Order: sequence, then C-alpha cells, then structure tokens
Amino acid sequence: MFKNKTTVCLLDETECAFVNERLTSFGIKIDREKIFYSKKMLMPWHGAMTCCDGKSSTIQLHPKLRSKKKLYGLYNKFEIIAHEWIHIQRIHLNAPLFEEVIAYQTSSSFFRRFFGPIFNPLESIVFVVLATAACVLQLFSPVFLLMPVFYFTFCMAKLCVLQTLFKRCRKVFSLKTVMSFGDKDVLRFS
Repeated sequence: MFKNKTTVCLLDETECAFVNERLTSFGIKIDREKIFYSKKMLMPWHGAMTCCDGKSSTIQLHPKLRSKKKLYGLYNKFEIIAHEWIHIQRIHLNAPLFEEVIAYQTSSSFFRRFFGPIFNPLESIVFVVLATAACVLQLFSPVFLLMPVFYFTFCMAKLCVLQTLFKRCRKVFSLKTVMSFGDKDVLRFS
C-alpha cells in the first residue's frame, strides 16, 4: 500500500476500547495494526479511507487525527476508524448500494447515521464539480446554479429510499446479521 511513506498508527488499549465499543453491535473487533496515517489520495473532506491491494486491507487516517480526537471539529477519530473497519469487513461483498448506510451505523449521532451516507465517494466528487461549475457558469445564466441543487435533491431522495429499505430490513435482522448481507439480501428482506 502506502506504508513506506507513512506512519503506522498503533492504537493504545483505551483507544481500541473506544473503537470496539462502536463495533459491538456488529459483532467484530478492530485489528489496530491495520491503521496508518497519510494524506495521500484523501479528498479534503475525508477523514480516512479503506485501502485494499487484493491481499490485505488497511485504514488510512488523515494525519491530523494523530494528535486530535476530532477532524474539523466534527468527525470523531474512533467513529472514523469504526466506520472504515466496517468497509474492510464488507469489502468481499461488493455491495455498494447499502455500503455507506451500514458503515454510518457506527456513528453515535442520529444525524450522521441518517444523513452521512447522502453521497458515496464518487457522488461527493460529482457534487463538488457541479457546484464549482455552477459558480463559474452562473456568470452566463443563473439557471446553472440549479445543477448542484437538482443533484443534491436526487441524492437526498435516493438516501431516503435506501434508509427506508434498510430500516425495514433492520426490523427483522440484527446489525451483526445485516453486516453480512449484500445489496440483494437487504432488498429482499426489506
């Protein structure tokens, strides 16, 4: 991966306990040796990302989290690690539809659990590009300012549908069970 240019993050026992507390309902525990710090390939708004080379997976944390417990005053380091650990555990499922919905279930905030998955990583880039283009193109016509608004509305509608389907599935199965579900399973049981 990128380990030759990074610092490996070894969480102490207290930090592992905080992360594992977030993961209890999923029935999994963190492997603290699979975490490292680096800004390489992270978007400015990302606190971490899961890296997979086909043989192993690791969590790349934003370097600011080395000395801080929160990134940008919003994202708790332990919730970020728990969120990315869900991605590592589910990587073999190749289930992009509900991936972020399930990963955001590690958050202690209802707001982040519900609205956090509004954009998947690609959709967040599309939104930033549309918003930037709208700012430039609005010089020619203010109607261009509607591009990011329409895209955001589409993503919000998609999120509401996904959250409704996920909630129906969760009425029948525990998080630990849903953790092993692919997209087709969640849809079938919703």
